[in-house]
Amino acid sequence: MKNLILRICLLFTFLLSTPAFSGIGDVYYCVTDMFVLYDEEKNSIKYDTKGYKFKFKWEEKMIKFSGDFIYSGPLYLDKNNDLSFMDSSFQASFRQNFAFFEEPKLRYSDFFYQQPKRSVYATCEKF
Repeated sequence: MKNLILRICLLFTFLLSTPAFSGIGDVYYCVTDMFVLYDEEKNSIKYDTKGYKFKFKWEEKMIKFSGDFIYSGPLYLDKNNDLSFMDSSFQASFRQNFAFFEEPKLRYSDFFYQQPKRSVYATCEKF
């Protein structure tokens, strides 16, 4: 009897749950929550909370941003990070460009020598 009740409970759990899987091939529509520009030479920080829109595509080995994002090249997925087991998260980078995504939040930063440092915080949803 206990075995039957357990099976029925498991059946309802699988039938009623609708997991959202994210990952390879997905396209995300994002709106910025905050854009931060830090100029070390001028010792100034500028904030912009206007909701800029952009997209990114999650491919097998990289992330590609749309042309309306501040960075236009690919970021390569880090398969050796602690999030590799999670379907809705990634860490990606290329040279001084870094992105961290934990659905629905994206954080991007770049650090170039003798140039202002930029960070973007955005909320994204899958198309």
